[in-house]
Amino acid sequence: LPNVGYNPFPFAQNFLRERKLVYEDVAYNIPRKLEAFWPECKVTAIQVEGNSGFSPKCFVTGIGCTKTENPSLHLPSTRFILDFEGPTRNSDRKIQSIDTTLVGTTTNNPITEEGALYISKQYVQSNVQQDLQTLYKETMVLRHIETVSDSRSPSIQGLVKVSAFLPKP
Repeated sequence: LPNVGYNPFPFAQNFLRERKLVYEDVAYNIPRKLEAFWPECKVTAIQVEGNSGFSPKCFVTGIGCTKTENPSLHLPSTRFILDFEGPTRNSDRKIQSIDTTLVGTTTNNPITEEGALYISKQYVQSNVQQDLQTLYKETMVLRHIETVSDSRSPSIQGLVKVSAFLPKP
């Protein structure tokens, strides 16, 4: 990710619940994270890997994004392919794809006395068009916010930080 250390404007993220499992909605969150930390890019599509391979592409136009067209799009996933238009290392703007795999996750368990959940995720990311592989770490701190609107869907406030590590040439 470019702009490591950048402090973006607040952006929405979504977490889903399946029985007792709460997981990140990768198809919803990842495009928003990339555009928040790299405002010069524009995501065009995402695919997530599930038990039966990659989902069909979900385009920002909404094509391929409904539950009927793409039933595995919002299931838990540790790998995704993101298509985007953005600058390259030589300053051209091109349509590019990144193939990213979550390779490690750590959390504090139990939640801290202050009610915070710390999540650290490590990723390997490959950009074929630029012949570039990067490693990066995302750290999130999540806290429950008391609201009176809907107790069935609690609000969470969080902070996301990103650190990138380029492999030695």
